[in-house]
Amino acid sequence: MADALVMDRMFQRIMRGLVDTGRAPHYAKLTRALGLGGEEGRLLLRDVIRVYPIGWLDPETDYIASFPPLNNLPTQYRVTVRGEQRWFAQCGFEATSVTWLFPGEPVRVDAPCLDCGDPVTIEMRDGRIVWVDPPESWAAQLRLRSLPRPVAVPPNQHEPLPVRRARPSLAGLPGARG
Repeated sequence: MADALVMDRMFQRIMRGLVDTGRAPHYAKLTRALGLGGEEGRLLLRDVIRVYPIGWLDPETDYIASFPPLNNLPTQYRVTVRGEQRWFAQCGFEATSVTWLFPGEPVRVDAPCLDCGDPVTIEMRDGRIVWVDPPESWAAQLRLRSLPRPVAVPPNQHEPLPVRRARPSLAGLPGARG
C-alpha cells in the first residue's frame, strides 16, 4: 500500500481534474504531475481506488469510471455550473453532494424521474437545495428537510430558541470576510 500523503495528493488531483474539466485524468497524467514512474502511478491509482471504495475503475482497465460525487461516464444526472453542463453525478444521492465541489456557485442537476421519466431539476448552493421543479417532486421534499427548523419552545419560556444555522458563521472572527 502506498504512502498516505502520496495517495492523498493523487486523490486531490483526480478530484481537481474532474471539477476543472468534467473528466477524470488518466493515471499517466497523474503520475507525471506527482513525479512518479508510470507503473508506480498505475499501482498508486489502484491503491487510491482500494481505499475509496465508492469510486471504481472501468472493469479490466485503469480508467477511472466513477469518483464520487462525480462520474467520468455520462449518467442521467447532468450537472450544470456557471451555465456549463460538463459534469455528471454518480447517482441521485451523490448529485446533492456535488454542490460542495463548487462553493458559492449555484449547481443545477437535471435528471429524469426514475419512476415516470418526467424531468426533474434541482438547484443547490453550498449544500442547500434552493429550487426544485416540479415543486411536487421528491426533490422538493428534500428541500423542505434541508431548510433550518425553529427549535421547539421549552415549557415556561415565551420566546423560541434561535434557528440553528446549517453551517457556523465566521463573521466577527479576525481575518474573516463577511
